[in-house]
Amino acid sequence: MKTKFSGVVYVGDELTIEGTVTEKNDTFKLIIIKVVILNQNGEKVCKAEMQVGLIE
Repeated sequence: MKTKFSGVVYVGDELTIEGTVTEKNDTFKLIIIKVVILNQNGEKVCKAEMQVGLIE
């Protein structure tokens, strides 16, 4: 997982996590997900890219 924090999160903040599958690799059974985390004001506080293995 690659993560970049671009804002401050305080106790009591409400966060929204949005993810989009950007790649799917059937050979290695994994997907790549781009993630954005927004605070209650709609400000981006974090973005990430996750590589997730799939189990059948």
